[in-house]
Amino acid sequence: MPTHRRIALLSCLALVGLLALVPSAGATHSPTAIAGRWSGTVGGHLLTVKVAPKEEKGTWSLSATCHGTLKLESISNGFHHFYRIAAPGTTCAASETGGIDCLMREGSDVLDLYAAPEGGGSGDLVRTH
Repeated sequence: MPTHRRIALLSCLALVGLLALVPSAGATHSPTAIAGRWSGTVGGHLLTVKVAPKEEKGTWSLSATCHGTLKLESISNGFHHFYRIAAPGTTCAASETGGIDCLMREGSDVLDLYAAPEGGGSGDLVRTH
């Protein structure tokens, strides 16, 4: 695994660990599937993700010029850890790609903790059609 991906995964796992320290962090957690199309603001960017029915892959999009695929790396502590891979020819900033989206169903929404090599962010995604 390349160093920048290892750093992003460790950052995501650290964020998951911090959530475990918050008493109510898992109170609204639901084991319901994350398959579907979700949209919301993560790290100051409007993000749309579409997770395939088997939850092993998907797609992501920040704009018409910055988008790509999601590839499942692992599942731990209720989070699906997806590598964010930019599509060929896209024009994304380094902080928008190459990281890991850590997705977990939280009630009717999906919590996304994004860990990029240069920083990241978090946000709630809502189901879109």
